[in-house]
Amino acid sequence: MSLIILNRIAVMLAYMIPGFLLYKMRIITDNGAKDIGKLLIYVILPSAIIT
Repeated sequence: MSLIILNRIAVMLAYMIPGFLLYKMRIITDNGAKDIGKLLIYVILPSAIIT
């Protein structure tokens, strides 16, 4: 059971780290970061929970 949770956390980090790095390098603007955050919360997270 805990291995499944760790796997889900790893997937979420795999989505979050590139976005964070792109934001810090100023490739993504503040508005883009908000949009990516919404996408992560409303699309990626539920799909990761369901699968």
